[in-house]
Amino acid sequence: MAGDRLNNIKFKNLTVENIAGRGIAVSGSNITIENCIIRNIGSTGINIAGGNAETLRVSGNVVKNNHIHNIGYHTKAYAPAIQIIGIGNVVENNSIHDTTHGSVFINGGENKFRNNAIYNSSTMFRDMGSIYVNTGDKPYERNNEIINNYIKGYAFTAASGK
Repeated sequence: MAGDRLNNIKFKNLTVENIAGRGIAVSGSNITIENCIIRNIGSTGINIAGGNAETLRVSGNVVKNNHIHNIGYHTKAYAPAIQIIGIGNVVENNSIHDTTHGSVFINGGENKFRNNAIYNSSTMFRDMGSIYVNTGDKPYERNNEIINNYIKGYAFTAASGK
């Protein structure tokens, strides 16, 4: 599923599965992705973007209470379970597991990532953590909050190659 410049849209109680590309890729404002199962996805599970970097207008986008797993079977690197881009996105209370590379990528500012559970992250690579935050040279890439998350089982070990 994909859409650009969406406004006041809810994706609720969906199952998105067995897709070679991205599961849900949307941009806009006041988008909610809630209570969904996203599994067996070849690339990124959820890609959500919004807000305005110039004015720092927040997106109002929310990703919550989803179960996202078995991500990145086709595009192994840089295909997280959740990628948030922009200003003022909220990601909370999700269960994320079995990703081939990093589980969550955060690009932008004023984003909140809280109360999520991540396990079996980076099952194929050891050059990425479970959560990757781009804190680049742009002033708006600040003030992201990562609060009260549970992370267990960074899966790749040098001894086993798994």
